[in-house]
Amino acid sequence: MADHKKIDEATGVETVGHEWDGIEELNNPLPRWWVLTFYACILFAIAYVVIYPAIPGRHKASDGLWKWSSRGALAAEVAAADKARGPVMAALGATPIEAIGSTLPSILPSSIAGGLRYNRDGFVRHRIMLITSAFGVPAAVIGSRLSRAVPGNGHALMIATAVLVGYTAYRTAFPSTPPPDESLPETLHERWWLLGLIGIAAGALSGLLGIGGGILMVPAFSTLVGLPLKDTIATSLACVGVFAIPGTITHAIQGDINWTFALALAAGVIPGARIGARFTIASTDRTLRYTVGTALGVIALIYGIGELFALR
Repeated sequence: MADHKKIDEATGVETVGHEWDGIEELNNPLPRWWVLTFYACILFAIAYVVIYPAIPGRHKASDGLWKWSSRGALAAEVAAADKARGPVMAALGATPIEAIGSTLPSILPSSIAGGLRYNRDGFVRHRIMLITSAFGVPAAVIGSRLSRAVPGNGHALMIATAVLVGYTAYRTAFPSTPPPDESLPETLHERWWLLGLIGIAAGALSGLLGIGGGILMVPAFSTLVGLPLKDTIATSLACVGVFAIPGTITHAIQGDINWTFALALAAGVIPGARIGARFTIASTDRTLRYTVGTALGVIALIYGIGELFALR
């Protein structure tokens, strides 16, 4: 490698004096805009280190001239959100974790009222309900115990509820093709494990999110098990009532239930369950799918947007 500078004949530009196997490097200066940008980045970095926490120390970073930190900003935003929601939460009398636990006591009377109506018309599949409930009851207790272990003081669970309700809305309105219902009695004894898995997942969600588990059982019974939609809704409602019992007991022991809130909900859901059952029995499957899917979709949007605004 030669180390001498010269003028390149083809370009008229001076070389840097380096040569590798006949290849020479031209001494082209960097564009002025690039140089200015580079110096500006250096100045910005120096200013950032001085103004913001950036220099690591033994216990924490330097405070910076502006005394700003992401933790402090987050704490201020949370305090502002709590203050803005104060009147609403005071009127409802329930914290986010109480909103999860307080819904389960109201699920039991609604499932009884609606379940009796469905059972009278023969839509409840008792064997499916028993197998699913046997696996779901202990899972409901575990889910209830885990509700306080999830970080976010209940907000993360409320957002997860909105996502699951939205998924159920989509799967209800636009289901995949289920297997023929005629094959169900012959294959059910071989698929108890599937009902067990559905029960475990639905029971855990019932205790964890306070939503009964129907949002999982409706698409699962319809798509995986192959039940008609009316049988799906009726059987899942019966299972929901069973899951609500251990979930309610566990949340009550943990102090997660606001009984004023729960009793007010229970008083309203009983007539609603009867009306819903009557509408379901009288509707065609197509009408029922689109109606239930649309209603759940609207609920998921309201639920999710409200919690996202609460976290701002």
